[in-house]
Amino acid sequence: MNTIMLPVDEVRSDGGTQTRAELRSDVIEEYAEAMRSGAEFPPVDIFLDKNNHYWLADGFHRYSAAAVAEQEKIKANVHKGELRDAVWFALSANTTNGIRLTNADKRRRVEMALADGEWKAMSDNAIAEHVGVSVPFVGSVRGQLLTVNNSPDKPVRRKGKDGKSYPASKKRKPAPMPKPTASPGSTEPDECDDAEPRVEFSVADEVVSLLAKFDRIIKGATPEDQERAADAVERYVGKIRERIGAEVAA
Repeated sequence: MNTIMLPVDEVRSDGGTQTRAELRSDVIEEYAEAMRSGAEFPPVDIFLDKNNHYWLADGFHRYSAAAVAEQEKIKANVHKGELRDAVWFALSANTTNGIRLTNADKRRRVEMALADGEWKAMSDNAIAEHVGVSVPFVGSVRGQLLTVNNSPDKPVRRKGKDGKSYPASKKRKPAPMPKPTASPGSTEPDECDDAEPRVEFSVADEVVSLLAKFDRIIKGATPEDQERAADAVERYVGKIRERIGAEVAA
């Protein structure tokens, strides 16, 4: 990676590397005014491909502000890589600094990752870690996209953070309700209006029930508390997946 002063008009921002739901015009104008006053900003991140195209991967507000302020050059970290490398880099930008990501930004990033033929085969945990969201959030978006697209080619295996391939999780069918038993000497089953039928639940059903309870608990919490709670669930899910992967590998 090299850091250079790159002519603004050489930067390509039209390759689908913009991962936010939308850019904020107020921020662009604020940055542009600061640039006119001589303020220095951190370098943007650019990927230089084999055809000498400079693809913008991170810093769209700064780049747009430089154009508005009519700056001739912009400070840039130049990485070697193709357009797809720039997109993958962009999906992880601003997760810990910069302008905070909105829920719409996060959803767009997950959707972009799941729209790629290779990346969609990654586990929810791996995508969540790269994009900077919770594992349940990725799972929710994936499920909604599968429902909308009615996709028959759901990958039967997914790639984990360790690069290994693991079976994709499958929903278990609920256990059937037990048939009522007949009293000794009778051919008819016992009936009791006050008794409730006994229903056997699979492990998956119990987990779904717990997650539903978890969802009810956090609905009234602040977004920050909800995110912390989701992170806690994500850590437990990650441990479970690692154990399952180890058992499959064995």
